[in-house]
Amino acid sequence: MPAYDNFSDEELGAIFSYLQSIPAIKNRVPSPVPPKPAKTVSKEGHG
Repeated sequence: MPAYDNFSDEELGAIFSYLQSIPAIKNRVPSPVPPKPAKTVSKEGHG
């Protein structure tokens, strides 16, 4: 992430204005996938 404290107020205002001027992206978010079960380790230390 950029270090915004290196920008002047004028530069930040220009960036903000630009971001407000471009159309929003429409992105379909996929359904969540549950994680796979974890492998268990036996008491002997072998999977």
